[in-house]
Amino acid sequence: MKIKVKDLHPNPFRRMDRYPIDRLKVDTLKASIEETTFWDNLVARKHNGQIQIAYGHHRLTALQELKVKEVDIPIKELDDGMMIKIMANENLDEWKTNPAVINETVLVAKEYLDGEFGKYTFETLPSDLIKLLDQKTEKAFNKTKAGVGQTTLLKFLGGTWKQWVIQEALATLRAEAANELDRTAAEMFPTLRLTKAFGQAVEHHKVPVLLQKEIADVMVDEDLTYDQIGKHMNRYSRLPSWWKFEKKLRAFMIDCTQHEESFGRLCEYKDSEDNELYRAITRDVNAVASFCLRLMVHCSGKEKVLSGFTNFIKEMETDGG
Repeated sequence: MKIKVKDLHPNPFRRMDRYPIDRLKVDTLKASIEETTFWDNLVARKHNGQIQIAYGHHRLTALQELKVKEVDIPIKELDDGMMIKIMANENLDEWKTNPAVINETVLVAKEYLDGEFGKYTFETLPSDLIKLLDQKTEKAFNKTKAGVGQTTLLKFLGGTWKQWVIQEALATLRAEAANELDRTAAEMFPTLRLTKAFGQAVEHHKVPVLLQKEIADVMVDEDLTYDQIGKHMNRYSRLPSWWKFEKKLRAFMIDCTQHEESFGRLCEYKDSEDNELYRAITRDVNAVASFCLRLMVHCSGKEKVLSGFTNFIKEMETDGG
């Protein structure tokens, strides 16, 4: 069926803000299309007045950027479940063990299945959902209806998905739901194994969510191994109180975004009665200075701010902090 490229829509279950488009892949496809004019590998459905592609999002982006006006693609009868499964297996093929894509795929599949099982009683459950149960019993159904687990998800996704991959993704999603983990911080790591190590270290040391992204940024830059992540987090755990430190740090960060000369305020903590922040930093200059510096870089790129913090660190060292 001939369709105008401008009328093609992404898979509605592919949250484009969470699923990254790989620029290198798009550029490679564009070069191939320009050379051979071959762009096939799109499948779509008609749904709610839209033409939605099941997979081939990089190819669609390439066609849009090449300003191709019209394509001839197959339109198939695809329900929501099939759209998710096609997307899930495309993602696994393209991104392998990318934590962000895997977590989002598992989340979308879980939300869909939770909704589907929630529609029925055991007596009215359709055969396609019965096949996903651990056991074809009312007890197994009630357990699944309370929240779809890794075994049901594995049966649903099929393909080359592995149970341990789904298990790790669910652990991340549960920690995020409990407001114990900044998922975007955990997903900065390139593999699920490293994401798991970060999540375990965060849980063990009860690291506030506010601080997790900055710590993850440091760890990724330093290319830490699975074992090193826990040891590295141990350095930060020496702060006298994560939560009190977080409160003061939040106020300080807000102040830094508003006043260029606000580093003087931090130095004043040294002589105040409530000098916990100063003591926390001076407790271990080598361990915490680079961490605080990164926080300040994110607060402002102004040279005066960075210069002020550098001078503060030198003052701490001079004072024998």
